[in-house]
Amino acid sequence: MEGTGAARAWWWWVAVAAAGLAVGLHFVAATGFPGYSHRSQYISELGAQGAPDGALVSAGFVLVGLLLLASTAGAVRVLAVAAPLTLAGAVAVGLVGGGLGGSYAITGVARCDAGCPEVGDVSTAQQVHNLVGSLGYVLAIGGVILFGVAARRVPRWGPLAGAGLALAPVLVVVAGLVTVLDDWRGLLQRGLEVLLLAWLLAVVARLPHGEP
Repeated sequence: MEGTGAARAWWWWVAVAAAGLAVGLHFVAATGFPGYSHRSQYISELGAQGAPDGALVSAGFVLVGLLLLASTAGAVRVLAVAAPLTLAGAVAVGLVGGGLGGSYAITGVARCDAGCPEVGDVSTAQQVHNLVGSLGYVLAIGGVILFGVAARRVPRWGPLAGAGLALAPVLVVVAGLVTVLDDWRGLLQRGLEVLLLAWLLAVVARLPHGEP
């Protein structure tokens, strides 16, 4: 049965819950953070050391990460044994979901310093935060590209693979601009995550129902 039917498998609902919780956290936490700017400040600043309710927000980030990892594990299992896709395609989805999920989970524990500085005299937690956050995006973008290459000739996945390959240059450019356009880094980071999460949800939505 196609993943686009009336009933959805658990990995779909878990993925939706993760995406919904992530978006909700961004907006709810910002309402209690005086002067916070979605345009110019990183998402992680909502859970930074010294931020209002920072510890609670970071716990929410960890939960988002665990939900994404759980959904990705279910999706990869189905892709590997039940869907007409190569192993490389399943690995690619694992990179996207694992990169995003692992990044949320680990950076939620390794909370950044106030302002989430990228250089200078920063804490060990900030160093871990920076490394894992950057690596998560690299893995996720790499996964989108790998999926496009691996699945482009598979009828079921061809359109999504092609869309991913077309989207890849945009992801790379946006990810690069996040680090250089300080006044827009918050909005750019949110755009990057929305695109990656939307891609992941599109893949999960096309999975067959039920356990393989």
